[in-house]
Amino acid sequence: MNITKTQTAKTSHLSDHSADRRMVMLAAMAMVVGTGGAFGASVLLHLIALATNIFWFGKISTSETLITDTNLEI
Repeated sequence: MNITKTQTAKTSHLSDHSADRRMVMLAAMAMVVGTGGAFGASVLLHLIALATNIFWFGKISTSETLITDTNLEI
Protein backbone atom coordinates (compact mmCIF):
# COMPACT_ATOMS: atom_id res chain seq x y z
CA MET A 1 0.00 0.00 0.00
CA ASN A 2 1.80 3.08 -1.28
CA ILE A 3 0.81 6.60 -0.32
CA THR A 4 0.98 8.86 -3.33
CA LYS A 5 1.87 12.54 -3.28
CA THR A 6 -1.72 13.55 -4.01
CA GLN A 7 -3.01 11.74 -0.91
CA THR A 8 -0.36 13.41 1.24
CA ALA A 9 -1.18 16.83 -0.22
CA LYS A 10 -4.90 16.37 0.53
CA THR A 11 -4.14 15.42 4.13
CA SER A 12 -1.95 18.47 4.73
CA HIS A 13 -4.50 20.71 3.00
CA LEU A 14 -7.16 19.64 5.52
CA SER A 15 -5.02 20.82 8.44
CA ASP A 16 -4.87 24.41 7.19
CA HIS A 17 -5.87 26.70 10.09
CA SER A 18 -5.40 30.07 8.44
CA ALA A 19 -7.80 32.91 9.19
CA ASP A 20 -9.31 34.87 6.38
CA ARG A 21 -11.82 37.69 5.95
CA ARG A 22 -14.80 35.45 6.67
CA MET A 23 -13.45 34.43 10.07
CA VAL A 24 -12.95 38.06 11.08
CA MET A 25 -16.51 38.81 9.93
CA LEU A 26 -17.84 35.86 11.95
CA ALA A 27 -15.97 37.03 15.06
CA ALA A 28 -17.40 40.54 14.64
CA MET A 29 -20.93 39.16 14.30
CA ALA A 30 -20.43 37.03 17.41
CA MET A 31 -19.34 40.11 19.37
CA VAL A 32 -22.48 41.99 18.27
CA VAL A 33 -24.76 39.08 19.23
CA GLY A 34 -22.99 38.63 22.59
CA THR A 35 -23.22 42.33 23.40
CA GLY A 36 -26.89 42.37 22.45
CA GLY A 37 -27.55 39.35 24.65
CA ALA A 38 -25.80 40.94 27.62
CA PHE A 39 -27.75 44.17 27.14
CA GLY A 40 -31.00 42.23 26.84
CA ALA A 41 -30.26 40.32 30.06
CA SER A 42 -29.59 43.58 31.89
CA VAL A 43 -32.88 45.06 30.65
CA LEU A 44 -34.80 41.95 31.75
CA LEU A 45 -33.25 42.06 35.24
CA HIS A 46 -34.30 45.70 35.61
CA LEU A 47 -37.82 44.88 34.41
CA ILE A 48 -38.09 42.03 36.92
CA ALA A 49 -36.96 44.36 39.72
CA LEU A 50 -39.48 47.00 38.57
CA ALA A 51 -42.34 44.49 38.49
CA THR A 52 -41.37 43.16 41.93
CA ASN A 53 -41.33 46.65 43.41
CA ILE A 54 -44.65 47.62 41.83
CA PHE A 55 -46.60 44.49 42.75
CA TRP A 56 -45.12 43.74 46.18
CA PHE A 57 -44.17 47.15 47.56
CA GLY A 58 -46.33 49.57 45.55
CA LYS A 59 -43.43 51.79 44.54
CA ILE A 60 -41.87 52.52 41.16
CA SER A 61 -38.20 51.68 41.40
CA THR A 62 -35.72 49.38 39.70
CA SER A 63 -33.62 48.85 42.81
CA GLU A 64 -33.22 45.25 43.88
CA THR A 65 -35.32 44.34 46.90
CA LEU A 66 -36.16 41.09 48.62
CA ILE A 67 -39.73 39.90 48.69
CA THR A 68 -39.13 38.71 52.26
CA ASP A 69 -38.93 42.38 53.31
CA THR A 70 -42.72 42.79 52.95
CA ASN A 71 -44.94 43.30 55.97
CA LEU A 72 -47.93 41.34 54.70
CA GLU A 73 -50.11 39.56 57.25
CA ILE A 74 -51.59 36.31 55.99
